[in-house]
Amino acid sequence: MTDEKLFTQEDLDEKIKDRLARQKKQHDEEIKETADALKATQAELQTLRKAETDAALAEIAMLKEQCDPAVLELLPDELSAPAQVAWLRKAAGQLPAQPKAKTPKTPIPKVGEKDFVPLAPARKLA
Repeated sequence: MTDEKLFTQEDLDEKIKDRLARQKKQHDEEIKETADALKATQAELQTLRKAETDAALAEIAMLKEQCDPAVLELLPDELSAPAQVAWLRKAAGQLPAQPKAKTPKTPIPKVGEKDFVPLAPARKLA
């Protein structure tokens, strides 16, 4: 007969236990790496959100100076800073913050100038 190595149940149990322990260790390391990457990503996200909020607050202050106070009373308090910026941009575009300058009168050409055609007076509607 050949020299074949025979394994007992205890030998198999030990090998399986070792293999499971190695896999568990590898799995635990992967979990730790993933958790560390998640923490780093969350910290970066928090930094970006803070920068976005700071920029939005600065823009809100600028837009509030441009808007009519009556419009500012309509600004909902529960909006986030970026949402307030969007609201104020829209409001600033729809309602002028300052009254428009008066349009100067059209100059009347001198009598005898070429191409001068006087306009007929406006008719009153009945």
